[in-house]
Amino acid sequence: MRERKWGGLIAAFAVFCFMGANAARAEQTKQTKQDVIKLGQLVVTATRTETPIESVPASVTVITRKDIKESTAQSADELLENVAGVFVRHPVGIGAAGTNNIVYMRGLGGKTEARVLVLKDGVPINDSQTQSVEWNEINIDDIERIEIVRGPGSALYGSNAMGGVINIITRKPEKRFKTTIKGGYGTLNTWKAAFSNSDTIGRFGYRISGQRLESDGYCETPNDKKEPGINTADVSTRRDNYSAKLTYDFDPTSSIYFSGSHHHNRRGGKYNLIPDFNLFTEDIDRGSLHFKKKWGKTEMLVTLFGSDHDTSYDCAQYPTYNTLKYISTTNMGDFGGSLQVSTGLGENHILTVGTDCKQGKLDKHYDYKTTVREVRSGGKQQYLSFFLQDEMNLLNDDLVISLGGRYDWWKNFDGYSYDDTLTPKETRYKARTDGSFNPKFAVLYHLTDSTSLRGSVGKAFRSPTLNNLYRSEWSYGFWTYKGNADLGPEKLWSYELGIDQKLADKFTIKTTCYQTDAKNFIYITTTDAANGIREYTNIGKVRIRGIEIETDYRPVRGWFLYGSYSYNDSRIREFKQDTALEGKYLPWIPKWEASAGATYNNPEIITARLTGHYVGTIYDDDMNEKEIGKYFTMDLKLSRKITKNIKASLDITDLNNKHYQNSTYYVSPGRIIMGNLSFTF
Repeated sequence: MRERKWGGLIAAFAVFCFMGANAARAEQTKQTKQDVIKLGQLVVTATRTETPIESVPASVTVITRKDIKESTAQSADELLENVAGVFVRHPVGIGAAGTNNIVYMRGLGGKTEARVLVLKDGVPINDSQTQSVEWNEINIDDIERIEIVRGPGSALYGSNAMGGVINIITRKPEKRFKTTIKGGYGTLNTWKAAFSNSDTIGRFGYRISGQRLESDGYCETPNDKKEPGINTADVSTRRDNYSAKLTYDFDPTSSIYFSGSHHHNRRGGKYNLIPDFNLFTEDIDRGSLHFKKKWGKTEMLVTLFGSDHDTSYDCAQYPTYNTLKYISTTNMGDFGGSLQVSTGLGENHILTVGTDCKQGKLDKHYDYKTTVREVRSGGKQQYLSFFLQDEMNLLNDDLVISLGGRYDWWKNFDGYSYDDTLTPKETRYKARTDGSFNPKFAVLYHLTDSTSLRGSVGKAFRSPTLNNLYRSEWSYGFWTYKGNADLGPEKLWSYELGIDQKLADKFTIKTTCYQTDAKNFIYITTTDAANGIREYTNIGKVRIRGIEIETDYRPVRGWFLYGSYSYNDSRIREFKQDTALEGKYLPWIPKWEASAGATYNNPEIITARLTGHYVGTIYDDDMNEKEIGKYFTMDLKLSRKITKNIKASLDITDLNNKHYQNSTYYVSPGRIIMGNLSFTF
């Protein structure tokens, strides 16, 4: 039955392709393909070179600066909620932090494993512990655009780019002196203040910014998880972000820039029976240096980067939650660099070669308060890779072919775990090395001026994280979790077919079908239910089938309508250790979701944006016995310039006040209203 259902979807997609091609021929305009490409937006993430989006043989979405201004989002991950093929788990709204916030792509997920590579100006920002991302560390006012490339990206970017790649590109210095001051106040006694200043003086440019957000928060625990008199405290939040970008142009062919940032986040409250309970504290410092040089048709990019990331977390004693069990502190960080050279081989041929290197570390410490016990764990991980990509434009630019591959070599070393209640107290793990070659072939064919067909096949991998390998056993509630130093890398092959259709320059629809076959998926499995023991394990095989649809329509001047739809069938196909899991859906991934929105822009009256977002069933457990999800939320933003230099806006998130749940232990805050003023001079 399931195979017939999938066959029907493929057949429907084929019919759509046929109808779209014929409709395109009827709607062809006199504009040439060269003009279409010339007017297109340049993107860099899909190919690592500047390429018109119409010439990229991949499923790409760009969130522009204009989209960001019109959004009600308070953090970078919330900007992704309406993108097809992307599921954002953001369970507690304004107060969410750390691994609470996870972005999944194309059904590749699990409870803590995102399998998405996130870049900031081309520099990876996934942490060294779990490869998760602290989305709050980026002030959305600093973002110029976000490029989302769906599908396997290991052929260009290596480990973790299994579901896709997200590149957050920050704003450049202004051409003239410009200062912006913003302030806002809203629900939950939430205050927000921000500033930025930017200018270009001769060859030198700079941009500096800062932001603070404070909120009293709310009780995040779902009603079925509350204990009377225990889990009743509101969780407060204080968050600070500071960043700087300095640029210098040596001449028209070469430039350099430095980017640095600091993020601080503190969350308090949670358990009202524990005095001064410090739920979570986090500090992240980053720095990167970028150099670009051009010689004719050849361009070289050199990047160096480094980061330091510290967290502290208080854990209460289960099941009373009236005593502090332990304080967990973590230090992680990484440093590395890349060298990339692209050169034109003729008018329609670009060859890109390069190398990336990176080293990450993790040191974790548990200081127990209910007993005399100390637990530590950690390790290091090195990466070295070489990649090559060949881009060819053929048949008068009607046919684009991309062929590339990358070899990644990595080494896990200095792994250890220490527990003074065990014998022996310390375990030292042997260093392990491994490698993976990941090719990708992609093609784009402009069937007509309005119709383009896409197809690709690619391989991707993800090496075990330091947390997967070495983390000593730790507990959360009843359950105790363990690392597994014998884990192998995850691997997958993915195939996709898509069509991009334009009608009369007013309506665009992009449709993609894909299938992913993965093996050695890293999964948390229950190894001893009676004693609450869970461990990281490589399960056998996972298969994912899905469809993504994106549409936009501009009926008349000032109006913009858009929508998206995603369907994922993400299932375990083979798991010899526990055959009962075979056929089950991956937890925390919705079967389907859909978004729709409308924007009205009239500077003399108002700019208004209304969006709706539906999330289908999410399974909260391995056996698919508990369902969460199934919620529909609406967001509204109203903004208007009061004077030339003053702008007011009203942001309403979750307009219909749906206290939804997309995570086991958290419920969303419901309707959040924020009023904002900005001054620019």
